[in-house]
Amino acid sequence: MNRFLMVLLAVSALSAEARDCFQVESGKVDFTILQMGAPFSGEFTEFGGELCMEGDTVETVSVWLRPASIDTGLPDLDAALQGAELFHSEEFDRAAYRSTKVLRRDGRYVSHGKLTMKGIDEPLSVTFDLAREGALARVSGESELNRLEFAVGSGEWADTDLLSDQVRVEFSVVLGGVR
Repeated sequence: MNRFLMVLLAVSALSAEARDCFQVESGKVDFTILQMGAPFSGEFTEFGGELCMEGDTVETVSVWLRPASIDTGLPDLDAALQGAELFHSEEFDRAAYRSTKVLRRDGRYVSHGKLTMKGIDEPLSVTFDLAREGALARVSGESELNRLEFAVGSGEWADTDLLSDQVRVEFSVVLGGVR
């Protein structure tokens, strides 16, 4: 009985050590939307998160960003985007994504999960590439979402001729801090 218990403890210790979780250290999160039919881009400057792996298998992805950190290069537009008709960032200071399942397909990863924005949860899939470099990992990818599903756009901002419903989000981050 003691030998069985020792083997069980050794196996559980090994599997616990095999799990690596990386924290976002740096990078960028960009978005593109059509404004009156023409592409318009910006970025979010405050974001973070964690990616946990066991071996080559990505187990969980959990990320967040602050809508108030939006930067389009146009301060008046940034203020409007932070307002109640769009991100309402004063009341909803974070948007967060958490995976429920991560698959590997054609050499890339596809994370299925939920995005929470303005108190609304909707399913979202995110496709990404991952390269491990010792204690660091580089992750880049993209996703598309419909902003109106999250009540991002009311009043004149609900008009999809003015601002498209579909938003493309692209990211490239360096992860570190393996634990």
